[in-house]
Amino acid sequence: MEQELLEKLFHQASVHHSNSDEKSYMYLGIKISKQNNNYLLQLANNNYYTDPDLSSVFKQGWVVGVNKYKKIQYKSELNKIEKQIAYEMNNKKDFNEIKKLREKREHLLKKYNNTRKTLKQNNYE
Repeated sequence: MEQELLEKLFHQASVHHSNSDEKSYMYLGIKISKQNNNYLLQLANNNYYTDPDLSSVFKQGWVVGVNKYKKIQYKSELNKIEKQIAYEMNNKKDFNEIKKLREKREHLLKKYNNTRKTLKQNNYE
């Protein structure tokens, strides 16, 4: 991602966090930081960070970009859970596992819908 866009996102993140003078900001698992004169955008996945190439997602700003990324991530997780539920129902028929997967799906659906609602309220969906 270009440094100019990252600098703009860093400024938006600082405003989102009440203009504090921090060197990094985190919102919904996405961290933007400033090290020397370089800006880094990192994702928190499984206790480690990766550098994403998400220029198109973040073109409309920090908060919108984070919500768009989270929407994509939730949708991906929902698809995986749907496949797991189908596998369990067709093969193993472990009803406790199916119940757990359905509860997990319900939890993710709430997060996904809240994210969609946030984007819709701001006319970004």
